Amino acid sequence: MCETYEDALTYSGMANEVVGCKKAAIVVVFFLYIMTQGMTGLIYFLELRKKDNENAMKMAKAMKGFKADIE
Repeated sequence: MCETYEDALTYSGMANEVVGCKKAAIVVVFFLYIMTQGMTGLIYFLELRKKDNENAMKMAKAMKGFKADIE
């Protein structure tokens, strides 16, 4: 803890750095969430089309593996 005013001044820069890191972590998690939701939608769409197209079935399988890696 800071016992003097001078100690508080030396640690004030670190507080800004911690807040910046927390904001960056929140942004990264948000984009990972958006990516997983997009992958889920794409997998669902490809599985609907797999009856008509064998290539879509292969892509859906590959996307499931990629989604599992993200998760």
